[in-house]
Amino acid sequence: MYSTEIAGDWAPEQIWGWHAARRFVNDAIEALEDAGVLLVPLIADTDWQTAGVRKLNATIDGFAVQCASVESSLRLRLWELEAAR
Repeated sequence: MYSTEIAGDWAPEQIWGWHAARRFVNDAIEALEDAGVLLVPLIADTDWQTAGVRKLNATIDGFAVQCASVESSLRLRLWELEAAR
């Protein structure tokens, strides 16, 4: 399964470390390849659905405004709690 030709003067833990590092790098490459495959349809979808992207952007902006409003209300409640001490 694994080549022992790289062993040379290496200690067993060095050989194990090399194989582990190689496996981790291969796993990372595979994950990046998988992510790239998943991004291709997204690129195609956003290329022709500019109106949809604008709608999504407006929706996200609306969520941001709502979050800011709730945060402001909570900061007021916190101030009221602190003032009641």
